[in-house]
Amino acid sequence: MSENLPPWATDCAMLLVFISIFACGLANVTTLSRMVWAMARDGQLPGSAWLARVSGRKVPANAIWTVAIIAAIFTCWAQIESVITGICTIAMYLVYGIVVAAALWESTRKTGTADGPGSHPVKASRTLCVAALLWILLLLGMISLPRSSWINVAATAIALGAGSIWYVWGRPKPAV
Repeated sequence: MSENLPPWATDCAMLLVFISIFACGLANVTTLSRMVWAMARDGQLPGSAWLARVSGRKVPANAIWTVAIIAAIFTCWAQIESVITGICTIAMYLVYGIVVAAALWESTRKTGTADGPGSHPVKASRTLCVAALLWILLLLGMISLPRSSWINVAATAIALGAGSIWYVWGRPKPAV
């Protein structure tokens, strides 16, 4: 940009880029803070009692500060935008895959009457779900093949593994 635009125009454009990145980061931290607080309120996270507390100003300050500190540590650790982008991309496709797999699983279940319990007015095409899952697996394979992306794959696998371990063995079991 600096080769094709005057310095003031480059500075203005870079300021807009900075503001955009900051706003996106702030939106992510805000959303994640809300999710952490809601999951803690339901007792689904380690330290739920502490994370679910609300301050005198009716703000889930513990959840907000926890998310902000973890985000800062993660950002300092990654230091390279490509690592953060890679992990987010892999996680995004995994989440898409989970949603499509859930739709496929639901399409194989029997439904009740049209108006009664168990009715599912929206059905997913099994063929479309299978095609989408295969496409997602192909994309994940292509994203994971380059040697430079192995750190992204490893970090995503560690996060998923830790979450799975917590989900299976660590979280409180619902009362029967």
